[in-house]
Amino acid sequence: MAETSAETVLAQNIPTIRNQVKSKRPKKEAEPASDSIFKIVLVLSAVLMVLLLVGIFVTLLIESVPALKQIGLEFFTETVWDPVFHEYGALAFLVGTLITSFLALAISIPFSLAIALFLGEY
Repeated sequence: MAETSAETVLAQNIPTIRNQVKSKRPKKEAEPASDSIFKIVLVLSAVLMVLLLVGIFVTLLIESVPALKQIGLEFFTETVWDPVFHEYGALAFLVGTLITSFLALAISIPFSLAIALFLGEY
């Protein structure tokens, strides 16, 4: 009686196993035309939104170059805002915006998580 290794047995039975697995899978039905149209519209909308955001960013960047050339990058590091003496600094505004944004997140995240947990459980 010849000894057969597990690898030999497995190699001989792989085609049979594959056929059994394939036969148990449900056959995919063709998706309706409305689903295909919806997918196309959805992808086009997503691409359009990305292009719109890129366009806004590029426009803002191009339009701000003359002001940044005149004032310089000190605009982002100075805190004095005095149009009479042509001193412009936006650091206070930037810090204020970041603080209020983080405060809003700190307030809203616990409520959001509590609502999500409640909806997930009930």
